[in-house]
Amino acid sequence: MNKLAIAEKLFEECALREKLAQSWKNHAICGAVNLGGGLITWLGFKRSIGAGIGYFVLNSAITETQIWTQPTLARRNYKKYHQKYLENEKGISYLPEVNWYLEAYPGGLGIKVVF
Repeated sequence: MNKLAIAEKLFEECALREKLAQSWKNHAICGAVNLGGGLITWLGFKRSIGAGIGYFVLNSAITETQIWTQPTLARRNYKKYHQKYLENEKGISYLPEVNWYLEAYPGGLGIKVVF
């Protein structure tokens, strides 16, 4: 039960990290850094305004691509897991249950117990 509680906590943290990776804060920070880099290229290195705009556009495209291609599988899986197991309670979701199955195979019958 302790291992399950730790695994659920790690799963939740992983999903939260994925959610934060695509938050508006990352877009704003990357935009500000790219704008600053474009201004430094234009004014600080005394290049043309086109060089500053080119720097901003190219790096904005790169950073936005990185943000939008962040993994999201853990976030989707955690949402499904939460809906299936943790919807009405907080904490450990494992409730031991025993399932009995009757199996028919060539030459006989069998009983399968899964717990």
